[in-house]
Amino acid sequence: MKLRSASFVVVAGLLTTGALAETPARSCTRVEVSSGATADPRSVSALVPGPPSFSATRVLDLTFTVLFPAGTSGQHLVELRVFTPDAQLYRSLAMPVASGALTNATRQVDGYARPLPQQPLTQVTRGRSLFAAASTTLPVGGTDIVSSGLYGLWRVEAYLDGAEQRCAPAATFTLKP
Repeated sequence: MKLRSASFVVVAGLLTTGALAETPARSCTRVEVSSGATADPRSVSALVPGPPSFSATRVLDLTFTVLFPAGTSGQHLVELRVFTPDAQLYRSLAMPVASGALTNATRQVDGYARPLPQQPLTQVTRGRSLFAAASTTLPVGGTDIVSSGLYGLWRVEAYLDGAEQRCAPAATFTLKP
């Protein structure tokens, strides 16, 4: 599906889109947390109960993948709010997403000095269901997480297009030494 036209509006300091897409995003479905190299089976399999667990001394980055209903199109802005084990906001990540985004595409986002990489919405399956998905990373190795020993149960929340309410249930994950 093609984007017909787009306009950008700043709401509460966040860039939102006024994109007229044939199928606008209704919401996001869930946030998944993963990493390429981990020893804990909960980090690679949704079949093991409990939040995924990662060793902060063994991973460089965590990947946050936001799932949207299949057929989501247009340009959107996802804000991922990452909270420490003591419920303090650690970082807010802006992730511009778009259907049909080109490799290496960027988009200017209010509050950021430079354009951010625009993540393409790609089709993925989970079980027998089809979703649109986009991913971004959170650095772990060599950050305050390791140097300050910020270990325990973390939480990440997704907000879509400047909404005040999160667009999916919060995802949790454990970071340990």
